[in-house]
Amino acid sequence: MVGYGIGMYTSVSTLAFVSLYLPYFYTDVFLLPPAVMAILFLSCRVWDGINDPIMGLIADSTESRWGKFRPYLLFAPFIMIVFGTLTFTVPDMSTTAKIIWAFATYIPLQMVKTAISVPYFAIMPIITTDTRERTIISSIQQLVTPLAFMAASIFVLKIVGLFPSESQGFFYSALIFCVIAAIVMWVTFFSTRSYDYPGNPLFEKGDNHQKVLIKDKLKVLTRNRPLIIVISAFAMMNLSMAVTYGVGIYFFKYNLDMYDKFPMFIGLSVFATMVGAASTPFFVKRLGKRNLLQIANLISFVFGIIIIYLSLGKDLNTLRELWYPGRICFVLAILTQPFVGIVATMLGALLPDCVDFAEWKTGLRAEGLINSLYMAGNKAGYAVGGVILGLGLAFFEYQPNQPSYSDTTLTGIFLMLFGTSAICRVVIGLLMLFHNLPDSRFQEILEELKIRKRSESAVV
Repeated sequence: MVGYGIGMYTSVSTLAFVSLYLPYFYTDVFLLPPAVMAILFLSCRVWDGINDPIMGLIADSTESRWGKFRPYLLFAPFIMIVFGTLTFTVPDMSTTAKIIWAFATYIPLQMVKTAISVPYFAIMPIITTDTRERTIISSIQQLVTPLAFMAASIFVLKIVGLFPSESQGFFYSALIFCVIAAIVMWVTFFSTRSYDYPGNPLFEKGDNHQKVLIKDKLKVLTRNRPLIIVISAFAMMNLSMAVTYGVGIYFFKYNLDMYDKFPMFIGLSVFATMVGAASTPFFVKRLGKRNLLQIANLISFVFGIIIIYLSLGKDLNTLRELWYPGRICFVLAILTQPFVGIVATMLGALLPDCVDFAEWKTGLRAEGLINSLYMAGNKAGYAVGGVILGLGLAFFEYQPNQPSYSDTTLTGIFLMLFGTSAICRVVIGLLMLFHNLPDSRFQEILEELKIRKRSESAVV
């Protein structure tokens, strides 16, 4: 479980790097117009919407000496290193050529991330069907996820500061982080060899050995309400993260004039998220996954509203007083994060339940397709978040590296940072009201699947 769970670091390491620094890198270092950046993010996610399900179908149909999903964990990280560093390269080109370069490097980076993440998440349902074990695995993943963000928040700007220019610093930072991410995924590749092979009973429940039409596999989506809800909630979660992490550096640099405090804030935030993820198994048995998610989501929403009330409309000096490390808004923002970690952990634990629900409902598992749809939903959230960030900066008249900014620009940055998050919390809460697969019902479904399996075996 640990060997598999730490693979989450690779899935989110480039995400952490991109979420925290790519918008700033594009606007202030690469000098890409914010509106063009929004178009780039949107175009990439539209392609992801096509590419992700294709990757899921490919993974479901793969047969190799390394299994069905593991070969992608072995070979794709090499390509990730190449495009990860190229994305954070600043070539000496015209603006038009730079725009082409950005599209030609960032989109392939996202594609190779898909080639890693879709097979990675598809392995979890063939490891265990036990609810508690899946919650533990999800907790490990949610502990590793903040580590990726913490590493990025603490070390990236320090590495950048070692070089004479930000362009060189971001290039070498990307290289270091991609190499580490590749090594971690190779550990997961070797750790999961006992599961991704035909002798595993859960592997045999997959559909790769059957001739199943694509239209039949799509039933796992159209007849799977829990999956639609979980994917939509993940999308809202990632939309919030894309905007929050992307615009956070602008908020600390321009609204607060505390650029040097941003790494501390992110580091403490992700540590608090880890605390929330680690505490999840202690509460889930008593409250259930869905109820625990709803309670944590509500608390994080309330904290966010208090922060907006205290901060909105304040001048620079007052804001600095409220947000200086140890002061009320800074502390409230950190205290929000454990509950964010709980929400993310519960969504991760609910996803593999959807695979078993699909088998019960349709007779098909389609782990690769389901997890590719999950990835597509995640990326859709990041796509919308990237569009909000890019177009928002353009709408609020942001220009890079200015000595001062208007109230319109600063207020816009604040609203993108906190308003978007509050709206996403409301949408997640409303979505989960319609989730119809509580833990008790899931256990009944597992029992029905076991009985069905025994009946099929008896007939054979």
